[in-house]
Parts: sequence; structure tokens; C-alpha cells
Amino acid sequence: VERELTAALAAAPGDIDTRIRLASMYLTDKRFADAWRLLDAGVALAPNDRTLNYQIGRAAAISGQQLDRGATALAHYLSGGTPLAGEPPFAAAHWRLGMIHEAQHNLAAAKSDYAAAVRLDPKQADAKAALARLQ
Repeated sequence: VERELTAALAAAPGDIDTRIRLASMYLTDKRFADAWRLLDAGVALAPNDRTLNYQIGRAAAISGQQLDRGATALAHYLSGGTPLAGEPPFAAAHWRLGMIHEAQHNLAAAKSDYAAAVRLDPKQADAKAALARLQ
């Protein structure tokens, strides 16, 4: 899969979706430097891409790196109006933002974001578990 995505990205370096898919794979594999490299290059190509902003926040939440940048990116994502088809739901963005706030030891903000995630999607099990853990 990595070879195919890398080849697709080489053929179309401006393809943000392929860039995000490859970065997501790197995040899953804990290859954080590779993920950040792809996301940074994506920002240079499309600084206002909503899904890219979400992915920067997701990368920060998963990696524990660039937490302030991730929080800013998710806040930007959440301020952009209702997600369009194919964009991550706001519940997921609040859950990831809660993860960042928790990593920053801002437990009040983390609880607030986890609660918002659960309010928006009562089936959001990860946010529910995090909220219960912090209660």
C-alpha cells in the first residue's frame, strides 16, 4: 500500500487526498516524522484545506507532538461550518482536541471537548471512555 500511495503521490504531488491517506498510514505505523513531512508539504500546497487541518490535529493527538499546532488546526476546522460529505465529523474533531488538551494537562478543556464529542455522537466510545476516565 505504501508503494502504491507513494507512486500516486509522485505522479500527482498536489493530490491532498493521497497525501492524507499516506500520512494516516504513517501515523498508524507510528512513523510520525514521515507523517509530519507529508502534512507540512500539504499545508504548503493547500493551507486552507479543511481535511488537512483536521489531519494535523489528528497527528498531534496521536503522536503527542506539535500539540499547540494541532489544537489550532482543530479549532480552525471546527470554526469552518458544518462538515461536508467526506469530511471528518465534528465529534471526531472534538475527541482529538480533547486528547490534545489532556496531553497538555488542561483537564477542564479536555473534559469539555470529550463531552462535546459525546453530545454530537452518543456512539463515540473513545470520547465516552476518556470522559469517564477524567470524571
